[in-house]
Amino acid sequence: MIQMLEADIDPLVYKLMTSKMVASKNIRMTEYKSNHFRRAKVQANKIIEDIQSDLGAMPLNLESQSEIINTAVARNLNEYSASWMYISQAINGHYLELNRWGYYYHTGNGLIPFGLFIRQHDMRLCCHIISQLSDLSAQKLLSEYIAIKFNIPVYIRKLDYKSYIELLEDSKYIDANLEPWHLAAPLEDDTFPEIIVDIKKALDTIAGSRYTDAQNKYRRFVKKNRTRSIEWLDINKDNSFYAISLVHEFFSSHKDRLKQISIPSDYYNIIDSNKYNNPTIRKLLLIDSVPSAFLALERIGGSDTVGLYCNIALHDTYPYISEFILEQCFRDARQIGATYINLGGSETKGLDQFKKKCCFGYKENPRYWAICQV
Repeated sequence: MIQMLEADIDPLVYKLMTSKMVASKNIRMTEYKSNHFRRAKVQANKIIEDIQSDLGAMPLNLESQSEIINTAVARNLNEYSASWMYISQAINGHYLELNRWGYYYHTGNGLIPFGLFIRQHDMRLCCHIISQLSDLSAQKLLSEYIAIKFNIPVYIRKLDYKSYIELLEDSKYIDANLEPWHLAAPLEDDTFPEIIVDIKKALDTIAGSRYTDAQNKYRRFVKKNRTRSIEWLDINKDNSFYAISLVHEFFSSHKDRLKQISIPSDYYNIIDSNKYNNPTIRKLLLIDSVPSAFLALERIGGSDTVGLYCNIALHDTYPYISEFILEQCFRDARQIGATYINLGGSETKGLDQFKKKCCFGYKENPRYWAICQV
């Protein structure tokens, strides 16, 4: 038998052969994922039905906002995760075609928002629980019920350090870094700490008289685009389509860089929530009438802090637009009476460094994830 070597094949023929092999492999992988996805959807719907039947869990809706805000105020929370924007984004049901806003379980003196998702690198169905709005004991009860009954991993996210250590002392729980949610960002946007800044100091950093790299880039954006029409629009039901199309354009142009850490539908609820019970700002930036950036802020509970929950911009098209958007965020946060702004955590080191360089005197606020697997 004669073994055919690469060198013996015409280069064009070899290229065609290898491209067909790659295409065939991609088709098989797509079929595998498609079949797995269909099975996961059926399983997810059955799990939700059982949790609702067994525990009385409820689907979230726009009317649930007041309950979330009241719970945050009653528990005196100043947490990034204690907001409608965060919760409706973090546990949204778009991907598996479940309830779009996610679900919650009432504990008596608090509530536990939760949702079901597919872990992308191994296609395993998992549950996510949002900490902070309930006692840890209640979170453990729900986590262990789901993990035992349905044999799926349960991620408890946004834990403070004390709660995180308490969970790890129980053999049923492990550090989520040991089974990362994303290979590129093990704890999603908690891979790097939340960054909390004093708004006055932040404005001094990016738009004050003292020279900083962030200020330099902000001014360069303003100078470079001084002849363009720049307009901010409040997002409403009549123009929300433009925000959604902008999100899709952003993810399409950053497909390789983002590695599916997030997907466009993660932002649909923020865009479509046209009724908010707490002070919020949702704005679309038009440059020469073209949607070019989208930001979203919400006051956290009854505190003096706002959270920045979306800052998407076409920075490949408009260099230094990110600094320009952040400056607007600081001004808008101050306008609704906030003293501090929580910029959230980061999936990547680059994003973490960007947030830090834009703010004098920032404070790191690390949040942790644990997994219940029994």
